[in-house]
Amino acid sequence: MKKMERNIVETGRNHLGTILCKRCGETIGTLDTERAIVYYSVCEREQCGERMESGDDAGVLGA
Repeated sequence: MKKMERNIVETGRNHLGTILCKRCGETIGTLDTERAIVYYSVCEREQCGERMESGDDAGVLGA
């Protein structure tokens, strides 16, 4: 079962908020929100964390 499907089953509601990694675009999680919205953060992948520590914005989605 996919992460988003699991969240819907657990709460009985649709999670319209999505958290994406701003470095690689991977879905980090979902949130129960009133409307569709996308939040950006950094995932736990080693490559994404290294870029953040070095201040390298190359490869940032939308940059």
